[in-house]
Amino acid sequence: MSPGLTSAGGRMDDVPAESIIAVYAEGKEHALAIGVTTLSTETIRSENKGVAVENTHYLKDGLWLLRTEGVRGASVRVFGVYPRGLVE
Repeated sequence: MSPGLTSAGGRMDDVPAESIIAVYAEGKEHALAIGVTTLSTETIRSENKGVAVENTHYLKDGLWLLRTEGVRGASVRVFGVYPRGLVE
């Protein structure tokens, strides 16, 4: 939700709507979610309400758990390159 991104300690890079972004918790090195912005950061700041990011991957989701559980006993190597994004 937008208020979570505009609260004290939050920081957003300027991006248009429908940008792929990484979401970071304050003070953390690694992203906790990857998502797509539903609004531009300019709109997020000015309206400060509604859904701002549709999360597509987040900590402990099915893709995350593949790393530790594997796929039906198969060996799975999970890796990714995520751009530094909207919130740090």
